[in-house]
Amino acid sequence: MTMSVEQSEKIAPAGIAWRAVVVGIGYLVLLTLGGAMLVSLGAEFPQIDNGTGLLPWTLASGVAIGLVLGSFASHISATRIRHIFVWFSLLFLNGVAVIIEGHFFVTELISFKIIPFLVIQQLIVAIGTATLITFLFAPNAGTNVTIRDSKRSWFSWIWRVGASVLIYVVLFLIVGGINYALFTRPFYEQQAGLVIPEMPNLLAVETMRGILIVASMLDRKSTRLNSSHSSVSS
Repeated sequence: MTMSVEQSEKIAPAGIAWRAVVVGIGYLVLLTLGGAMLVSLGAEFPQIDNGTGLLPWTLASGVAIGLVLGSFASHISATRIRHIFVWFSLLFLNGVAVIIEGHFFVTELISFKIIPFLVIQQLIVAIGTATLITFLFAPNAGTNVTIRDSKRSWFSWIWRVGASVLIYVVLFLIVGGINYALFTRPFYEQQAGLVIPEMPNLLAVETMRGILIVASMLDRKSTRLNSSHSSVSS
């Protein structure tokens, strides 16, 4: 599908900045409250040394998410429901991909027992953050949206997805191998609980992660950058 509207309101750089900070604060609050809620329901999250020290980094990550995704959202013409779905799928599927990879690299911290709770936490964070991005950044297209179905066949999409996943896995092995040989080997050897999976497991987990990453991007085929703006808003 392709969606478009004739005009939207352009957000000034200062407007993008304060909106990104709001998204960052919301991201931190959602992550914290979501975790606290799950703990109250019986979840046993791994203990992390100096967890409080991670809060500024979590906030910075949320602000970065707001800056990047918000900047794109402000130029994409689509209904708000479509926007929420687009940014939710991007955040949630990538979050799940990181959890799955983390289980194989840091098994002592991310066990099978905790994975469902982490997925639920990511679900909460993704829904809330996607909603914030939509209502803070996205132009209000209302119902004035033209929809055109994609003419690509299923086979056309399947081979593109397969090729994208293959490219991701190959690049991960090449870049990751170089990075490990030059920089991160001492860190893996000295850090307790951090392991490099055996090659069959590594290929399996990175293939799964590649599928999730590509799936999170598929709905971007349904949106179009809008270059026509009527005014500037702060």
